[in-house]
Amino acid sequence: MCIKPGSTEKCSNQGQCTCGRCLCKDDYDGQHCECPPKRNCKHPETGMECNGHGTCKCGKCECEPDYEGPTCGECPKCERCSKCRYRDCVKCIVENEKQTAMINETAIPFVCQSSCPNLLVTMVNKFNDSDPCVFVESKKCIRNYLVECSNDTVRLNIANQRDHGQCNCGRCLCKDDYDGHHCECPPKRNCKHPETGMECNGHGTCKCGKCECEPDYEGPTCGECPKCERCSKCRYRECVKCIVENEKQTAMINETAIPLACQSSCPNLLVTMVNKFNDPDPCGFIVSKKCIRNYLVECSNDTVRLNIANQRDQGQCTCGRCLCKDDYDGHHCECPPKRNCKHPETGMECNGHGTCNCGKCECEPDYEGPTCGECPKCERCSKCRYRKCVQCIVENEKQINETAIPLACQSSCPNLLVTMVNKFNDPDPCGFIESKECIRNYLVECSNDTVWLNIANQRVCTYPSDALLIVLPILACILGVGLLMIIIWRILTSSTTRSNIRGLNMRPSTAY
Repeated sequence: MCIKPGSTEKCSNQGQCTCGRCLCKDDYDGQHCECPPKRNCKHPETGMECNGHGTCKCGKCECEPDYEGPTCGECPKCERCSKCRYRDCVKCIVENEKQTAMINETAIPFVCQSSCPNLLVTMVNKFNDSDPCVFVESKKCIRNYLVECSNDTVRLNIANQRDHGQCNCGRCLCKDDYDGHHCECPPKRNCKHPETGMECNGHGTCKCGKCECEPDYEGPTCGECPKCERCSKCRYRECVKCIVENEKQTAMINETAIPLACQSSCPNLLVTMVNKFNDPDPCGFIVSKKCIRNYLVECSNDTVRLNIANQRDQGQCTCGRCLCKDDYDGHHCECPPKRNCKHPETGMECNGHGTCNCGKCECEPDYEGPTCGECPKCERCSKCRYRKCVQCIVENEKQINETAIPLACQSSCPNLLVTMVNKFNDPDPCGFIESKECIRNYLVECSNDTVWLNIANQRVCTYPSDALLIVLPILACILGVGLLMIIIWRILTSSTTRSNIRGLNMRPSTAY
């Protein structure tokens, strides 16, 4: 659908509605073209998205703590020696670095001293800090720098050369797996947890070489969870790793006891090897061959049990790569099938109100549930609600009495009225798929405290017409034209024959 809930504008007036989907213009984005272009997030001076101190979401910057402004360019709380300040001074120094006669040891160039007083500069080849600051030069390539303080002295350490890439024809060719328009993003491998090998430990998202962790998780690769309870279902990964490495030593396993080699580091734990999990989302552990072994932690009173899958799940490891089964996806088959994102009633991915990422729905604001099918904050008269009621009414439409819904539906759909209509004023009504794969359109309307369900009298079938109904008329036309041509030919030939005979009869006979 092309109209955002709560709005009356198609595609937010920033696109065109085609086949129920918005085709956005002018770099607008989002399901309903509601998100302004990403270029709005670029800082006018540095050219970096959100000035490198925030995340661009739906065309707006969400700034890091202490940073503010439309592109995160202001930092009133930053200390004088914050490591990434003085970007304008760095810009001035870099633009004048070739004027070596103007630089006296550690003094900044004369042309920069009035705007950047009491600063010293050092051109360096390497930084001890693994995360230096960045400055986009005029040729759109990165120059790193770092601010250091010592007593009352502020020193600007600036890289001698442009880092992480080479500027070629106005574009950056990145090296060492750096990424981004200006090679400003560290390699994705920085997001891998050193023990599990999973990106952000499976509890976050890697953005521009840094992990954005889920709630309760923290650390550079989301490997710490101080708030997790003892029986959090995904804890004890190290213990699972030890158990898996020693599972062939069956003599060491006594019923539910973990192997002796693991008991010192994993005390008071029990283990069970299982074939199937009741939980549809078990935890994953990457074994040495880079394939997934699922497990789950369960608690009962003071007992903690590790349920570990008997076999590597969701795929087979071949030549160091995972061949996934059952539509699982991802480098390690860690992503459940996309079909898990389909809403059971509408059949739409994430119910049309979210995005399916790694087999899970990320819902739009106000929507929730595993397939974004719940909207507790939605208004009662949202035009596409009451789909189950419409289904019940359509199945019992012969029992409709004026505007009252059928008796079979009144208990589950109280205080609703129904009208069967031939046409909708709204160009984008809601759709309901009937049992024979035909669409029945409907629309919810509110008037004061009354909710009306306007349902189309006729359904629109999406399956193709019977082939015979198409082929037979075509064959009949071909045969008809053929017969007509034969009749005309016969008339013409018979007329010619009679003329020839008449001519022969009229010739005088010749005596020999």
